[in-house]
Amino acid sequence: MKTDKIPEILLEKYVLDELAPVQLNRINNVIKTDSSIQDRINSIKNSNAEILQKYPPEMFTEIISQRLALKKPAAPKKRSNLFRNLRITVPAMSSLLFFTLFFYFNNFQFIQDNSDNTRIKGKEIKLNIYKKSSGENFMLNSNDSIKNGDLIQLQYFVAEKKYGAIFSIDGNKNITRHFPYTPDSSETLLKPNTNTFLQNSYQLDNAPYFEIFYFIISDKPVDIKYITDRLSDFAANEKNIENSDLKFDKEYTVISFPLKKN
Repeated sequence: MKTDKIPEILLEKYVLDELAPVQLNRINNVIKTDSSIQDRINSIKNSNAEILQKYPPEMFTEIISQRLALKKPAAPKKRSNLFRNLRITVPAMSSLLFFTLFFYFNNFQFIQDNSDNTRIKGKEIKLNIYKKSSGENFMLNSNDSIKNGDLIQLQYFVAEKKYGAIFSIDGNKNITRHFPYTPDSSETLLKPNTNTFLQNSYQLDNAPYFEIFYFIISDKPVDIKYITDRLSDFAANEKNIENSDLKFDKEYTVISFPLKKN
């Protein structure tokens, strides 16, 4: 694979984790020998993050809702065949407008596949982690390398009304609560249908080996004491935390995001 001919759309799909395993492995191998590819990937991540911050989908939902409320429906004879046959909901229209802007500002071919960073789906849940450096946010991928002193910013997305908590365990088996901001289960309601940054960033200490973040979600208010006790038990008894699954009662869904410490 010639590194100077890797198309931008292929790197976009790499960032969005949409490549087949063979393509993914090839690009990972190229990154090891060609730093310019990693620079291009970082540029894409930064651009995606900037667009999402400048043009959050909920902004377009509100604008379109207001315009639809003011607009009188046209007479049936004046409606085009296209809009007579298509019924477009406000969320769909806002998503369409958002993706159009995303295409325009990034100047790349729109990808039709599933995308963790841009799609809003009824059941979607995700945790994004950014590293702050020189005033900019760099989106991290699972198992990326980080180091002592790095400043980390967490962001979550849930498509529907959910409750949740975000914790982390480091290489010294220390447990940190990131959300809720106080150990109060009544504050675990998540903001739906919006990419939400946590209020505070998080500076990494000198704990070795790894830092694993856990996004714990439920349809009901989560029990912070129960989660803390379960994490404590998990950290104390698992010999290989990096390769072990954190499990709760069936009412909880867990998303883990491991990072490697240099």
